[in-house]
Amino acid sequence: MRPQVQMAMPSLTPVTKRLLLLNVAVFLATFVIGVGSRGAGDGLFNFFGLTPRVWTAWFPFEPVWQLVTYGFLHSTVVFSHLLWNMVQLY
Repeated sequence: MRPQVQMAMPSLTPVTKRLLLLNVAVFLATFVIGVGSRGAGDGLFNFFGLTPRVWTAWFPFEPVWQLVTYGFLHSTVVFSHLLWNMVQLY
């Protein structure tokens, strides 16, 4: 008798679930801010995105938080950018 093969999605770990939710929340926040005011959206990406121009302008006080926060910013123009990043994270 052959064993049955079951195809199931693996369960999410608590950390992965939190990262998915945090990424979606940051995406929605940047989308709302970007739609409300283009200047505010650009400022948000300059402050939290990994921006070499800001690093040289702020020398010697580099914005080291950008090394972490840039990973949570996604394009608000193309939704598939967030979608495929979250699929890969899953």
